[in-house]
Amino acid sequence: MLNQIGIKTHNASGSIEKAIETFLKSKLKKITIPVQAHHGLGHAERKQEPKERKTRLAICADGSEISPHFGRSPDYIIADISEGKVIARESIKNPGHRTGLLPKYLYEKGVNCVIVGGAGPMAINFFKEYGIEMILGITGDVDKAIDEFTRGELASKNSLCNPRTAKGYGVDKEDAHQ
Repeated sequence: MLNQIGIKTHNASGSIEKAIETFLKSKLKKITIPVQAHHGLGHAERKQEPKERKTRLAICADGSEISPHFGRSPDYIIADISEGKVIARESIKNPGHRTGLLPKYLYEKGVNCVIVGGAGPMAINFFKEYGIEMILGITGDVDKAIDEFTRGELASKNSLCNPRTAKGYGVDKEDAHQ
Protein backbone atom coordinates (compact mmCIF):
# COMPACT_ATOMS: atom_id res chain seq x y z
CA MET A 1 0.00 0.00 0.00
CA LEU A 2 2.78 2.47 0.86
CA ASN A 3 4.51 1.74 -2.46
CA GLN A 4 1.28 2.66 -4.29
CA ILE A 5 1.32 6.20 -2.86
CA GLY A 6 5.00 6.77 -3.55
CA ILE A 7 6.61 5.78 -0.27
CA LYS A 8 9.41 3.26 -0.68
CA THR A 9 9.47 0.33 1.68
CA HIS A 10 12.31 -2.06 2.44
CA ASN A 11 12.07 -5.60 3.66
CA ALA A 12 14.30 -6.30 6.61
CA SER A 13 14.69 -9.04 9.14
CA GLY A 14 16.35 -8.97 12.53
CA SER A 15 16.48 -6.00 14.83
CA ILE A 16 15.23 -2.58 13.85
CA GLU A 17 18.62 -1.07 14.72
CA LYS A 18 20.37 -3.49 12.31
CA ALA A 19 17.86 -2.76 9.53
CA ILE A 20 18.31 1.01 9.95
CA GLU A 21 22.10 0.68 10.04
CA THR A 22 22.08 -1.42 6.84
CA PHE A 23 19.74 1.04 5.15
CA LEU A 24 21.80 4.07 6.15
CA LYS A 25 25.06 2.54 4.96
CA SER A 26 23.72 1.62 1.56
CA LYS A 27 21.13 4.21 0.64
CA LEU A 28 21.96 7.63 1.99
CA LYS A 29 24.47 10.02 0.53
CA LYS A 30 26.42 12.38 2.71
CA ILE A 31 24.70 15.75 2.75
CA THR A 32 25.95 19.10 3.91
CA ILE A 33 23.57 21.66 5.32
CA PRO A 34 24.88 25.24 5.41
CA VAL A 35 24.71 26.70 8.88
CA GLN A 36 24.97 30.32 9.89
CA ALA A 37 26.08 31.37 13.37
CA HIS A 38 23.26 33.03 15.25
CA HIS A 39 23.55 35.04 18.44
CA GLY A 40 26.87 33.44 19.27
CA LEU A 41 25.46 29.92 19.27
CA GLY A 42 28.17 28.01 17.45
CA HIS A 43 30.24 29.00 14.49
CA ALA A 44 30.11 27.85 10.91
CA GLU A 45 32.23 28.71 7.93
CA ARG A 46 30.35 30.82 5.42
CA LYS A 47 30.59 29.49 1.88
CA GLN A 48 28.37 32.17 0.38
CA GLU A 49 29.64 35.51 -0.91
CA PRO A 50 28.21 38.43 1.07
CA LYS A 51 25.23 39.99 -0.68
CA GLU A 52 25.14 43.69 -1.45
CA ARG A 53 22.91 45.37 1.11
CA LYS A 54 20.48 47.85 -0.36
CA THR A 55 18.62 50.25 1.86
CA ARG A 56 15.45 52.11 1.08
CA LEU A 57 15.16 55.09 3.40
CA ALA A 58 12.09 57.14 4.20
CA ILE A 59 13.06 60.50 5.64
CA CYS A 60 10.18 62.35 7.24
CA ALA A 61 10.40 65.81 5.71
CA ASP A 62 8.95 69.26 6.11
CA GLY A 63 10.48 71.03 3.14
CA SER A 64 14.25 70.46 3.30
CA GLU A 65 14.17 69.86 7.06
CA ILE A 66 13.54 66.62 8.96
CA SER A 67 10.06 66.56 10.41
CA PRO A 68 9.82 66.42 14.21
CA HIS A 69 6.82 64.02 14.08
CA PHE A 70 6.54 60.94 11.89
CA GLY A 71 2.76 60.76 11.37
CA ARG A 72 2.29 64.49 10.85
CA SER A 73 5.18 64.81 8.41
CA PRO A 74 3.93 66.60 5.26
CA ASP A 75 6.25 64.58 2.97
CA TYR A 76 8.54 61.56 2.90
CA ILE A 77 11.76 61.54 0.93
CA ILE A 78 12.35 58.00 -0.34
CA ALA A 79 16.04 57.37 -1.05
CA ASP A 80 17.53 54.13 -2.35
CA ILE A 81 21.07 53.59 -1.04
CA SER A 82 23.50 51.10 -2.55
CA GLU A 83 27.19 50.79 -1.74
CA GLY A 84 27.05 54.03 0.23
CA LYS A 85 25.55 56.08 -2.59
CA VAL A 86 22.07 57.42 -3.32
CA ILE A 87 20.96 55.67 -6.52
CA ALA A 88 17.35 56.94 -6.60
CA ARG A 89 15.31 59.56 -4.78
CA GLU A 90 11.71 60.73 -4.81
CA SER A 91 9.38 62.80 -2.65
CA ILE A 92 5.92 61.52 -1.77
CA LYS A 93 3.10 63.28 0.07
CA ASN A 94 1.80 61.92 3.35
CA PRO A 95 -1.21 59.77 2.29
CA GLY A 96 -2.97 60.32 5.62
CA HIS A 97 -2.37 60.13 9.34
CA ARG A 98 -4.33 57.13 10.62
CA THR A 99 -3.29 54.50 13.13
CA GLY A 100 -1.09 51.90 11.42
CA LEU A 101 -1.55 53.31 7.89
CA LEU A 102 1.87 54.90 7.38
CA PRO A 103 4.06 52.03 8.62
CA LYS A 104 2.15 49.63 6.33
CA TYR A 105 2.28 52.11 3.43
CA LEU A 106 6.05 52.55 3.73
CA TYR A 107 6.57 48.80 4.19
CA GLU A 108 4.65 48.18 0.95
CA LYS A 109 6.93 50.70 -0.77
CA GLY A 110 9.94 48.59 0.29
CA VAL A 111 11.22 50.96 2.97
CA ASN A 112 13.51 49.28 5.51
CA CYS A 113 14.70 52.33 7.47
CA VAL A 114 12.95 55.53 8.59
CA ILE A 115 14.73 58.72 9.69
CA VAL A 116 12.67 61.17 11.78
CA GLY A 117 12.75 63.55 14.69
CA GLY A 118 10.14 61.64 16.63
CA ALA A 119 7.37 59.07 16.60
CA GLY A 120 4.87 57.85 19.13
CA PRO A 121 5.11 54.43 20.75
CA MET A 122 2.37 52.91 18.57
CA ALA A 123 4.15 53.91 15.35
CA ILE A 124 7.45 52.60 16.72
CA ASN A 125 5.80 49.26 17.51
CA PHE A 126 4.20 49.04 14.06
CA PHE A 127 7.61 49.59 12.45
CA LYS A 128 9.15 46.88 14.65
CA GLU A 129 6.41 44.48 13.50
CA TYR A 130 7.28 45.24 9.86
CA GLY A 131 11.01 44.85 10.55
CA ILE A 132 11.70 48.49 9.65
CA GLU A 133 14.52 50.23 11.53
CA MET A 134 13.77 53.67 12.94
CA ILE A 135 16.45 56.28 13.47
CA LEU A 136 14.89 58.72 15.91
CA GLY A 137 15.87 62.07 17.35
CA ILE A 138 17.31 63.41 14.10
CA THR A 139 16.95 67.11 13.29
CA GLY A 140 18.19 69.46 10.60
CA ASP A 141 18.71 69.18 6.87
CA VAL A 142 17.40 66.10 5.02
CA ASP A 143 20.41 65.95 2.66
CA LYS A 144 22.85 66.14 5.56
CA ALA A 145 21.08 63.26 7.32
CA ILE A 146 21.20 61.12 4.15
CA ASP A 147 24.89 61.89 3.77
CA GLU A 148 25.59 60.96 7.41
CA PHE A 149 23.58 57.76 6.97
CA THR A 150 25.56 56.70 3.89
CA ARG A 151 28.80 57.23 5.84
CA GLY A 152 27.47 55.20 8.79
CA GLU A 153 27.54 58.24 11.08
CA LEU A 154 23.82 58.67 11.81
CA ALA A 155 22.81 57.24 15.20
CA SER A 156 19.37 57.02 16.74
CA LYS A 157 18.67 59.13 19.83
CA ASN A 158 15.61 59.65 21.96
CA SER A 159 12.39 60.36 20.10
CA LEU A 160 11.55 64.06 20.02
CA CYS A 161 7.86 63.30 19.74
CA ASN A 162 5.36 64.00 22.43
CA PRO A 163 2.15 62.84 20.74
CA ARG A 164 -0.10 65.03 22.89
CA THR A 165 1.67 68.24 21.85
CA ALA A 166 1.92 67.73 18.07
CA LYS A 167 -1.62 68.93 17.37
CA GLY A 168 -1.65 71.78 14.89
CA TYR A 169 1.56 70.71 13.11
CA GLY A 170 1.59 69.06 9.69
CA VAL A 171 -1.03 66.50 8.68
CA ASP A 172 -3.94 66.19 11.11
CA LYS A 173 -4.82 62.84 12.69
CA GLU A 174 -7.80 61.24 10.90
CA ASP A 175 -8.96 58.68 13.47
CA ALA A 176 -9.88 58.65 17.15
CA HIS A 177 -6.51 57.47 18.46
CA GLN A 178 -4.58 60.47 19.75
